Amino acid sequence: VLRYSTDGVTWTAPATTPPPSNLFTSAATMIDNDAGARLAWGPGTVANTPRVALALHDEVNGEIEIWDSTNGGDTWQSRVTFASGGGPNGIATYLDVDDSVVFYVGTREGVWLVDLTPATATAELILPMPVANLNGQRPTIHNTALYVPVDHGSSAPFGMKRITVRDGVRNIEDVGLDQGQAFPSTIQGPVYWMESAGPFLFALGSTSSYDRVIAITGLPGD
Repeated sequence: VLRYSTDGVTWTAPATTPPPSNLFTSAATMIDNDAGARLAWGPGTVANTPRVALALHDEVNGEIEIWDSTNGGDTWQSRVTFASGGGPNGIATYLDVDDSVVFYVGTREGVWLVDLTPATATAELILPMPVANLNGQRPTIHNTALYVPVDHGSSAPFGMKRITVRDGVRNIEDVGLDQGQAFPSTIQGPVYWMESAGPFLFALGSTSSYDRVIAITGLPGD
């Protein structure tokens, strides 16, 4: 069920057919690698009204659909699709090399850059990764950069890609635990959630035996 609100009190159904709710045929949770949907927002075409982007898993066709609304969720349209063996693991707004704001979508295959500004939206896999269920889980902006987790499995330290755009160039650096010294098994395994707070980026990870929160400074090996 999709509803939108301008005041947080009154919630209204979209005026046009909302994004479909029957693309996903399995149960999912908010941190599942097969999550059915992820939501983000960025600059819209009307002042003070953001563009809302919704990434949906079309499980039957093996695709991720990107829908958007430019009027606060009242009307929606399907903009672009791309193939994926799983659902969207995360979606975030960040800069493209021309300083426009675009959407970065994390999937098990890597990171897709989705530009919804032109009449014909585009999607490009800009950061391929070895396929893993929790690649790109909850990409997060921290200290003007976009951090994207890399899943190396439950018995290895996680990776982390730091994407920065400056002077028309996109830089991608490795700043994950896989770049440092040996780590005990208690802090191995993939990232499930991230949160930026002050100088630190906090990453929540989990294995079958341990849950842990790790503070990431953004310095390789630290």
